Amino acid sequence: MDRLLVENNPPHNGSSLLIRRSCFEEAGCFDVDLPSAVDFEMWLRIAAKSTTPVFWGSRRYLVDMRLMRTGCVSSNRGARFESLDKVLAEYAPMMTRLHPGLAYVRPAVFAYRDGFDEFGNRWAAEARKAGTAELARSRWGQALLAWNQGGPTGRSRLRTLRNTTRSGIYKGVSHALRIR
Repeated sequence: MDRLLVENNPPHNGSSLLIRRSCFEEAGCFDVDLPSAVDFEMWLRIAAKSTTPVFWGSRRYLVDMRLMRTGCVSSNRGARFESLDKVLAEYAPMMTRLHPGLAYVRPAVFAYRDGFDEFGNRWAAEARKAGTAELARSRWGQALLAWNQGGPTGRSRLRTLRNTTRSGIYKGVSHALRIR
């Protein structure tokens, strides 16, 4: 449970995840009422309810992903964060080895990055319960502290810097592909 919530994905990509049938028999099927985070919630439910929760996967990507197409679930950040908020509230208290606040670190960074400061602030408050020293030990924790401490003006600057950097990278890749 702790690793799933802190690292967010058992094999580090979901394209090749293998799970025993018995896990689904014990934990049930995917919750199709969630608008997003359906797979993540399923993995957490298996970890919580199955007697055989073994996740195995390859780190190689075996499928193509559609990124940010109009109308796709991934493009609706608000729905994604609302779903994730429900999932975190249900499963973070079940953590036993790590502080439950650590489950909120990455989601808070993503919320801040995408301009959803309400989620970012709420999740950062949960993450901070783990302690500043604990957060400062990881790259994600350091990012959370920077986004959270920056306030609205600092976050706006960080978003601009991030978007400018990404734009430059994409232009460079586009240029490299044209000269091939």
